[in-house]
Amino acid sequence: MKVFAFNFFGKEGNTESNVILDNFLSGINASDSKVIDMCDVHIEKCKNCTNEIGFESPHKCLQEDDMNALYPQIENSELWVFAFPYNVCSSHEEVENLLDRFEPIFSPLAKNESQPSSGKVVFISTCSCWDKAIYAPVLDEFKDFASVYNREFAGAILRPDFAPNNVENQYQGALTAIYHAAQDAGSKLVELGKIPADIIDTISSTVLKREPVIFEK
Repeated sequence: MKVFAFNFFGKEGNTESNVILDNFLSGINASDSKVIDMCDVHIEKCKNCTNEIGFESPHKCLQEDDMNALYPQIENSELWVFAFPYNVCSSHEEVENLLDRFEPIFSPLAKNESQPSSGKVVFISTCSCWDKAIYAPVLDEFKDFASVYNREFAGAILRPDFAPNNVENQYQGALTAIYHAAQDAGSKLVELGKIPADIIDTISSTVLKREPVIFEK
């Protein structure tokens, strides 16, 4: 399986998140995989050229940045992986901009139901919020994205309540279980074509119990 992964976790400050991504890719054991650290590439903001009346695609992006060199590799990859930190209180516009910049490789034939799937999409994300329900909007966004590019949405690896202080001081053995489950997710994706729900649940399961807040009258 040829894999192309976009890593927004960065090189510093998200060590545990990067290990989840690395273990997932290790489980896939792909002979040909490409991981792009998004801190190392220059990607301009999408100009939404396709919204212009009379626009004709030149089959490449009009922006002169690093995306044009990546398009051939992206198109030829069976699996697209998007890995990023998420916070409901902040924007993830860099991720959204990347998705917008895929437009030059869009094919109208992709929406033809008779066309076989051209590959799979997975996203991996960690956040400090307690409940993975905050991912509902971005989950829908990636499912729609996969559909537009005639790809199967193969699952989302989500790890809520992953603030660095909590992970360092209170996760203990749970962190090892999460890492192992991420590797299992990769191997099962290859075997079954998707990530099983029980593995997804293991990775996102509650580690730190939260006591209800009671306000005195």
